Amino acid sequence: MDTLKQLQAFIHVVEASSFSLAADELEVANGTVSKWVHNLESMLGCQLLVRKGNSVSLSNRGAEVYRQASELLNSYQKLLNVAAENQSKGMVRLCIPRIYGDIVLFPLLLTFCTMYPDIMLDIHMSDQKESIFKNGYDVVLRIGDIPEQDVVARCLGNLSVVLVAPIDCVDINRLTDKEYIKKIPVILHNNCRRNCLERFLDMKLNESQVAMQISSSHNVLKAVHTKKAMTIIPYYQAKEALLRRELVQLLPNLKLTSKALNIIYPNREFVSPQAKKLINFIVDNHSELVTS
Repeated sequence: MDTLKQLQAFIHVVEASSFSLAADELEVANGTVSKWVHNLESMLGCQLLVRKGNSVSLSNRGAEVYRQASELLNSYQKLLNVAAENQSKGMVRLCIPRIYGDIVLFPLLLTFCTMYPDIMLDIHMSDQKESIFKNGYDVVLRIGDIPEQDVVARCLGNLSVVLVAPIDCVDINRLTDKEYIKKIPVILHNNCRRNCLERFLDMKLNESQVAMQISSSHNVLKAVHTKKAMTIIPYYQAKEALLRRELVQLLPNLKLTSKALNIIYPNREFVSPQAKKLINFIVDNHSELVTS
């Protein structure tokens, strides 16, 4: 690497006809350029440059070294360009939560694909907390607990959850009245566990109050409208319906426990250049992923 620096300094001096101009181009001190050229001359055992006052010219031997050095550095730059091009191509296996991926993350991934058209994303949507290594994933986004060991896990922020109900089945003047809210039927599903709702409302649910239990978070909004019931749901899932005034948030002054959104990947030495680009892109745009 020192020899490359010396050759680069030598070429810059020749093409600029000046040590000081070469130093400016290389953004180093004049003395550093002089030292690099002197060391190159010592290594090759010949004088490369003829110095007369402020002028610099090539010796006969220097002219031959300049030609060969230029060819060598051009080849080296081409090699770097090939390496950089290879780093921008390839496939990244990514696993993301199903509904969160559909609503929030997938549109952002389309932007990534536009920015890096030579990187192919192999996207798997699953809510199962399976091992990143067992399934051969390069990157995983996960909400909540992280069961893996020996991985890098970076928290991108917290995803808030809200208690909501259809606006046409509640008294909008009593949205902060806990005793009133306690009487509304309930939909229980993956994101609305019985104990979570009971802690939040400070009550014990009666079986008669549970209008439906459903394992699918995807259909919960249909269920609350059909049953005219309330449920706890991630804000990102309720956001559009809240903005359209189809749903209304109940007990908005009380905060439900939020869940962390983590990006998970192997230790850096095992991460491909393509995966690093995706990781950096997601981290740089994390504010779009955890809006509440």
